[in-house]
Amino acid sequence: MKIIDKTKDSSEEQWQLGDVIKSNCGLLALIVQNDDLNYCLMNITSGYGNCYSTSPFGRASKLHSSLESLYLAYYPKWHKVNAKLVIE
Repeated sequence: MKIIDKTKDSSEEQWQLGDVIKSNCGLLALIVQNDDLNYCLMNITSGYGNCYSTSPFGRASKLHSSLESLYLAYYPKWHKVNAKLVIE
C-alpha cells in the first residue's frame, strides 16, 4: 500500500470515518470503528509496530464514542491528510 500525501491547510478540518490523519511526528492512522462501534485510530505507518492494526501504538489506542471526542483528544497534534490510498 502506498499513501500519496496531498495535505493542504488544516484549518477548519472535519474528521470523518475513513479519513487518514497524520501526527506531528509523521505517524499515519486511519479513523475506524471497532466491533463495539467505538472510534479509534488504525496505524497505517509502514514499518512501525502494529501496522494495519487497531492494537495500541502510543496514544492512538484510546477508544472514543464519537468522532467529536476523537477529534478533541488528538487535535492539534494530529491533522487530516488529503491522501489517496493505493492498494497494489
